[in-house]
Amino acid sequence: MNIVTLWATAEERRFTSNLWATYKQWCDLGAQVQKGQRATPIVFTSVRKVEGNETSDDKHKQRRKFQSRWYSVFNADQVDDWNRSTPAHGPEASLMPSAEKFVEMAGARVKYGAPRACYRPLDDVIDCPSLEQFTGSATSTPVEAFYATLLHEHVHWTGHASRLNREFGKCFADEVYAQEELVAELGAAFLCADLDVTNHPRPDHAAYVSTWLKVMKAQPLALFFAASKAERAVTYLHDLDE
Repeated sequence: MNIVTLWATAEERRFTSNLWATYKQWCDLGAQVQKGQRATPIVFTSVRKVEGNETSDDKHKQRRKFQSRWYSVFNADQVDDWNRSTPAHGPEASLMPSAEKFVEMAGARVKYGAPRACYRPLDDVIDCPSLEQFTGSATSTPVEAFYATLLHEHVHWTGHASRLNREFGKCFADEVYAQEELVAELGAAFLCADLDVTNHPRPDHAAYVSTWLKVMKAQPLALFFAASKAERAVTYLHDLDE
């Protein structure tokens, strides 16, 4: 049973939990949505592998296809009779082989030990704190937080002019900047799902919410536009890994 982890929009910030599920999923967990509670619409993107085009040279090569669907979900604060279980994690200090191989095959220049994570387009370099600088949470280990952050910056890396040539924006309040951050967040979520990395929301995510909402109000299809760019970025990275 999958329970979605999301950052709430401004309307849903009254909730203390970041865990969401559909009405049926809560029922399957033995919980009951409280009477009169209103659902929140989300877009969930799944990934499946398909064979290559029969007319191409790579007809036997598997490709990844993304499919987005709308769902109505309820927050954990809106249900009764559900007890959150503590997830089981492996050794916190061990690296994740699948994610480590994926990052290695991408070939990006990464400088570890930086005070904060970021991608610098002018230098074409990813700055990332070392593993020892990350802390865990109730839903993820320091190792998972490390890889979720590193994958986020790798999505930014694909936007360089020599790769997918996306606009990055110039400052935090810039709508283009916010759009690129949304692309990176969605792309990182796709990659974390592919590589079995728990993508737990970070505190800095919330700082972008208001700007994302402005972008989506001005452009109702902005989320799908960002998802399309995120899919291209993830496909680009997966192709480097093959």
